[in-house]
Amino acid sequence: MRAWPWLGGALLLVLAGWLWWRTPKLINPWRVMQHLSAGDLQPGTLELMAVMLPIMVLACLGLVALLILFGFQAMRNESRLLRLLQRVQSDRE
Repeated sequence: MRAWPWLGGALLLVLAGWLWWRTPKLINPWRVMQHLSAGDLQPGTLELMAVMLPIMVLACLGLVALLILFGFQAMRNESRLLRLLQRVQSDRE
């Protein structure tokens, strides 16, 4: 599908814009720093952020691990297909 890169990019932009508009404290660290320095950050929000930080770090590390595993699988498939192509070419000769 040729439209997927454009569609995927547009969806990411829409998601980022929606998050920026709806919950800016979750994705804008500068805004959080401004609220922290001004002292007007709610204690419940601060506690929620403190609890969610380790969970989000572990989720990001898990995502990176999955991406690395997908990369290894892609390389394994590519080498298998290259061996298959070499076998087919040697059979033709």
